[in-house]
Amino acid sequence: MAYTITKPLSQIQFNWSQHHNDSLTEIKSLYGQRAVAEKLPWFTEFTLERVKAAAQAYYTVLYGQYGKGVVSGFKDSLYMCGRSFSLNPTECSIQFDSFIRFLRDLCLDVKLIFNSRFESSLSANAKLVARERRQPERMQAELNATLDLWDAYVLDHPNHAMRIYYDDLYDAQRNVTIAQALLSFLGEDPKTPVSFARMPAERGRSVG
Repeated sequence: MAYTITKPLSQIQFNWSQHHNDSLTEIKSLYGQRAVAEKLPWFTEFTLERVKAAAQAYYTVLYGQYGKGVVSGFKDSLYMCGRSFSLNPTECSIQFDSFIRFLRDLCLDVKLIFNSRFESSLSANAKLVARERRQPERMQAELNATLDLWDAYVLDHPNHAMRIYYDDLYDAQRNVTIAQALLSFLGEDPKTPVSFARMPAERGRSVG
């Protein structure tokens, strides 16, 4: 599995982007030489560089900051070995790294925050276990592989990845320090007030 921005097949066949500085006469001559032997792309076909620029602009407009106190660049996703990627630790690591490279190539200034409970035990992650409805042995293996992967990734990429623990966010003795670290990591003023308020529980479910 590899996450990539697909390069147009016709650009692989004949890459017009290599001739940005050539004159129209030279371009027409090249086209004339090749067109008699094979079907070539139109001059206006999108190049990989333009597709990437368009995608980056799209995400910047959707998730960019549009005023004081407005946060629109946050995406909460659950990526786990065995769920989103292979359960095999080696394969999961390869697939995860490929996906992160894709995100960082497509979006601008990506910051990754990995949040979990302190413990990887099923009892400590009861809400997640209940939601996923997996066999206990399988779920435990997924948690262990995922948290090991997160820890290793943050250790290797501290400039754009950070590890936090859900338990700390509601610990009055620790959450101020966590908030300051988060703000600094995101390039914001660490003195900005932050409140870790719990979201209302879904009907029939407990909070936490």
